[in-house]
Amino acid sequence: MDISQQGRSAGDDRRAIGDRHDAGGDDWCAPVACAEGIGGAQAGYLVAAIRRAARTAQGTGYLAMNTNDNSHIPVEQQRYATLLGWGAHSGLAILTASFVAYVLGWLPAHVPLEQLPQVWNLPVGEYLKLTDTPTGWHWLDLIAHGDFASLVGITVLSGCSLICLLAVIPTYARRRDWVFVAICVIAIAVQLLAASGILDVGH
Repeated sequence: MDISQQGRSAGDDRRAIGDRHDAGGDDWCAPVACAEGIGGAQAGYLVAAIRRAARTAQGTGYLAMNTNDNSHIPVEQQRYATLLGWGAHSGLAILTASFVAYVLGWLPAHVPLEQLPQVWNLPVGEYLKLTDTPTGWHWLDLIAHGDFASLVGITVLSGCSLICLLAVIPTYARRRDWVFVAICVIAIAVQLLAASGILDVGH
């Protein structure tokens, strides 16, 4: 059965770019008219519904492709998040590698594993004295030992926010957002003060 329109050849509708109609608006009548000869109006409604579903799916795909568009996110937030992600991944990698080296014995332990059950229930003061473990930043002297190398990863995880805050201060300063500049400076000062060991926290 030939369902081509008058004045047009059957090959016209088979071209890559032809006079095709969408399912919306008045053009949905075209598939109805074409389908009447093969199944009546019901088939026409079915064809129109299929075309509408295809257009909806195409629109959804377009939106999905644009979900990664971060142009609406302020630049300081993107910078902070990027640096924080790098710091978190780096800290976790260092922590995992140092722990594996400690457990497998690739790095010597300051406190031997067989001695741990005898000392881990002692008060902190007695533990430090019995194991000759330093306090404060003196743990850096024992960084080559497996049970202290993991502290490098912990330090990176706890201190990576300092780099993030320092990175966004220039952006706030250019905008003259002095309140945010002050908040960043105060947050950095508090973290440095806590890490310095000046504040004496009881156990």
